[in-house]
Amino acid sequence: MTRTIHLLYDSIKDYLNGNIEMGKTEKINAYGYARVSTKKQEAEGYSLEAQKDQIEEYCKNNGLQLKGFYSEAMSGTKDDRPKLQEALELCKLSDGILVVAKIDRLTRDLHFLTKLQKENVRFIAVDNPHANETMLQVMISFAQMENKLRSTRIKEGMRKAKEKGKKFGTDNLNVYWKQLEKEVDKEGRIPIVRKRLRELLEQYPDAKDKYDFRKKVVVESDIGKEIRALRQEEAEFIEKVRNRKAQIPSEVRSDKALERARSLFPIVKECQSEGATSYRKLAECLTEKGIKTPLGRDTWNVGSVQTLMVQIKKIEAE
Repeated sequence: MTRTIHLLYDSIKDYLNGNIEMGKTEKINAYGYARVSTKKQEAEGYSLEAQKDQIEEYCKNNGLQLKGFYSEAMSGTKDDRPKLQEALELCKLSDGILVVAKIDRLTRDLHFLTKLQKENVRFIAVDNPHANETMLQVMISFAQMENKLRSTRIKEGMRKAKEKGKKFGTDNLNVYWKQLEKEVDKEGRIPIVRKRLRELLEQYPDAKDKYDFRKKVVVESDIGKEIRALRQEEAEFIEKVRNRKAQIPSEVRSDKALERARSLFPIVKECQSEGATSYRKLAECLTEKGIKTPLGRDTWNVGSVQTLMVQIKKIEAE
């Protein structure tokens, strides 16, 4: 309600200043998205055309400017859908709305839905445009339950395969930690250390040092020395991995800026091909295309373009 009042106030202000004519309202950008589950359905045009027709009709009847339409053949339980991510990115950049024919065309995963809601990504399902957040979550919950019931047969097949000797699953070390280890241990030393340490502990489970009462000192055995050295090396390595993990949050802002620059890269290139070779011209072009600045403002300036171009140059140098 507060945002609506502010928009109304700005419109009246512009009208009084002679910037706009009353009765002319700016249309909201919208991006359509349609999905089918298989490549075969996509090739046959199964339901994609119907979804597109519904989206176009809804936008036409509700004053939305449909700027683009995206479709793909992927499961609704997957988050990493390229066309969906492209449409969502454009919605964020232009403060637009994602329009789908049905909510399960957007996702069948409750966690993904709530994530979009928390990120304030606006979307509308044509079959139920007035559904609030709670209603949408209930609808997705039922779709998610349907998927789980459908997967029962698959799990039963896996159980039978396991009985025949097939192995499933991964080791206890999660993928994220493994990636950190690879970044720190570029020479591949630590797997050798762990393998050797495991062999020694299995071969010499009771390896101990001896105490020389005459010299009153601990006499280290060769095996004990090696075990201690390997354990020390592994401990130092784990500490390096933990330090690397601690560094990552400080790099998030830079990574986020680079990721946004990747999204804007083709738009910047398009502006440059249209003759916007200076920072000022690029600022005008991005503003005209309705792209938001990193701070969410409608108008780009030379400073914000300079910051963007620093990231663009990193991308071009890759």
